[in-house]
Amino acid sequence: MPMVGADVDIDASALWSKVGYKPHPKQALFHNSEARFKVPVCGRRFGKSKMAAMEALPELFRPDTLGWIVGPTYTLGAKEFDYVWDAIIHRLRLGPFLKRKAYNVNTGDMYLEMPWNSKIEVKSADHPDGLVGEGLDYVIVSEAAKQKPSVWDKFLRPALADKAPRSWAAFPSTPEGHNWYYELYQRGQVNSPTYSAQYESWNFPSWMNHYVYPMGERDPEILDQKRSEDDPWFWQEIGADFRSFVGKIYNEWDDQIHIVRDYEYNPEWDNFMFFDFGFENPFVALDVQISPSEDIYIWREYYESGKPIHVHARELANRQNPEGYNIRVGYGDAADPGAIETLNMMLCQTFGDPDAKKDVTRGIQEVKKFLKDKTGTPHLFVNNACQNTIWEFQNYRFKQTTREENKPDAPKKWADHSLDAIRYGLMHLFVLGSRYHLSDVYYEGPVGKGALKPPAREEATADSGYFTRDDHVFTLGGLNGFEF
Repeated sequence: MPMVGADVDIDASALWSKVGYKPHPKQALFHNSEARFKVPVCGRRFGKSKMAAMEALPELFRPDTLGWIVGPTYTLGAKEFDYVWDAIIHRLRLGPFLKRKAYNVNTGDMYLEMPWNSKIEVKSADHPDGLVGEGLDYVIVSEAAKQKPSVWDKFLRPALADKAPRSWAAFPSTPEGHNWYYELYQRGQVNSPTYSAQYESWNFPSWMNHYVYPMGERDPEILDQKRSEDDPWFWQEIGADFRSFVGKIYNEWDDQIHIVRDYEYNPEWDNFMFFDFGFENPFVALDVQISPSEDIYIWREYYESGKPIHVHARELANRQNPEGYNIRVGYGDAADPGAIETLNMMLCQTFGDPDAKKDVTRGIQEVKKFLKDKTGTPHLFVNNACQNTIWEFQNYRFKQTTREENKPDAPKKWADHSLDAIRYGLMHLFVLGSRYHLSDVYYEGPVGKGALKPPAREEATADSGYFTRDDHVFTLGGLNGFEF
């Protein structure tokens, strides 16, 4: 059996023919790409595992190459390896000539080593210690959307540097929302602001595999799996669509509708600040304008970690602001009265009612109502500069995400910092106190514009600028405006 020199091209098509692989047109599109990093976003039964395995197969016939298949687990990494094993051992019958071979999913021993020292091996992201120390010619990041970004950034990407520019990577996966895999996908889209010529990416829905679904999107097998036009499971697992994923909370969110470009501050409208407190987790402060028709515009975000509350307050107070800027009032989490007191002293009048966070489901429904009302009209918009807030709307999800559950569980504590701030703010403004409109709750009166209109059972004193409610004392016109 003749050995092939490293500088000799391998006829991949001839090799694939010998092992019985005939790529369908969309698989061929992937194989024909000259990009160094290929990101095929695929639906189930598209053929992504076989496609990625066949991309790696010719590398085994070049001397001294080393490639990895890295899965979230050994079991998932074995999907691509199974096709390589079948091609080398069963189709080409090269087993007796190999230097070493193993296929044991339970122990994680899965590798093939050719007589000319070319090797492919399965690795698991669950065992990061095994991902260091070797220069790679290629890597297949299997089910990349299920893996942590650090697997690529910290371990795999540096391992390809020694063999650049010839080294390459492929990232076959179904999507799971706007996570790091979506960012990787964006690098391969020509119209994306993060586009890189080293990347190419594709959306390959399941029905593009005409071997399995000869009638395409109208194939009976496809139609039978589509429970509804907006079924998130279908569009994630079959449609290879980033916009929908199982467990997504704000399905009403649409980048094309809810993101506004280059928002201009309107000094005639009230401006509020919505807070979510954190130290290791981000401290969030959102500038929010509300129009007379109660359209909500989140136009600026402050999203910082690892600083005490007084530092955040000082940085917020010292920011450059548009002409006519003011903060009518702030709303935050009542669980941290110390933070609220600090903001009152250093930044703006700030309130935190425990009822604003107690009923999470009610708060989520309030946000949903502003994203899309009963007529389908949106009333909540986010400035494109607020990238963290946008990312959270795209990724906020329930803990339980299996298709079989009739009712999702509570929200997952992840991608929720800006969204918690928004929920607190909307609950304070539109739910707590009454079912009044904004114009009913805020008015120009004896205690000044922006005062909370007290219910009948409360006593307001115009001369002092205070009103009392139970054991709380509120002042309506100064920085020291909230006491317990």
